[in-house]
Amino acid sequence: MTLTMLLLSITKWGISNNSLHLIMNKSLLGSLAERFVTQKENLASEALNIILNRSNEANEAFCKTVNKFENRLDDRLKFTTQVHSSDDKAIPDLIGYDSNSSPVCIVEAKFWASLTKNQPETYISRLDPKTPSALVFLAPQARKYSLYMELISRLKGANIPFKEIDDLNGQKIELNPNNSIFILTWGPVLDKIKKSVTEGSEIESDIKQLIGLCSSIDTNSFKPFSKEEISPVYGKRNSDLCDLVDEVVDYGKQLKTFSTKGLNRGASKYIYHRYFTYGHYNCKIKFDSKLWFSKANTPLWLEIFGKDDSGNWNNPKTHMELNNLLKKLENESPPRLYNIIGSPPLIPLYIKSELNKDKLLEDLFNQIISLKTHLK
Repeated sequence: MTLTMLLLSITKWGISNNSLHLIMNKSLLGSLAERFVTQKENLASEALNIILNRSNEANEAFCKTVNKFENRLDDRLKFTTQVHSSDDKAIPDLIGYDSNSSPVCIVEAKFWASLTKNQPETYISRLDPKTPSALVFLAPQARKYSLYMELISRLKGANIPFKEIDDLNGQKIELNPNNSIFILTWGPVLDKIKKSVTEGSEIESDIKQLIGLCSSIDTNSFKPFSKEEISPVYGKRNSDLCDLVDEVVDYGKQLKTFSTKGLNRGASKYIYHRYFTYGHYNCKIKFDSKLWFSKANTPLWLEIFGKDDSGNWNNPKTHMELNNLLKKLENESPPRLYNIIGSPPLIPLYIKSELNKDKLLEDLFNQIISLKTHLK
């Protein structure tokens, strides 16, 4: 492949011009481009697999990072990709095998795609409860928190017992004494791998190519729409979510709990909102697509502004007092409060699946009025 052809392939992958100077060697991306031009997650995991199997130093650096969360694994593992199983249809991105050829580390590369129906439930079933082993998600830093909350939600929904553990290395989800789940971020992992290899070597060039690819994806590069994503049903669901904003407020008005007298509704980029009052508090419920992917796995959010004699909705002192009153909600799992300094309390309203419209409105309304006990 000529350099011109390589750069044309790179353009198809969506890598920015700033990353092109990193990619001057066919050895890694050249061998993968024809197979994974549009599948960036598969491309990244295949590239990582090649690096970990080409370089003992890179392999050990990666395993040391994993071992901070599960220190009973070998210092070096044998990795392979796209492993099928006769027991299920799940295809993990990477599986690491120990010296006894036992699968002890399942690695799933994640950028902005949703968790599949197999994640994490089916992958957990592949972990041997008698053998120290881990399910590891590799994700962008910006998605780490929301992905963690999504995993917690999935585990609860599947009635899988677990325990959350916080230590100096970060958060870990312990399933049993031998199995755990945790999230690593692409940037720090690849940086440690790069520092472990010889400067100027071919493997360092390969790592730089992968860093360039991940950097492009991490910065929210445009992802082509699939046929499913542009179907009318997505437009309908988006409208349904905006309608829920109005319908929850109207539900509260019918019960004479909320009021919208003198208040309006509005919209801005990524947001549709409705103002209302609840007792002595000024509130805003909104559909917010940015918070949906960056904070928690829900499109609906509530803000409480408080109400003083002047009618000032943006009093930082009031916001701080309200956040302090609701502070316990911040420690729930998943959290029911995001305390942003100088801003009103930001409260996710979680949408339960499989509820009809009446039950859903009732549940969202109850999530709002349940806050009253904390605001006294």
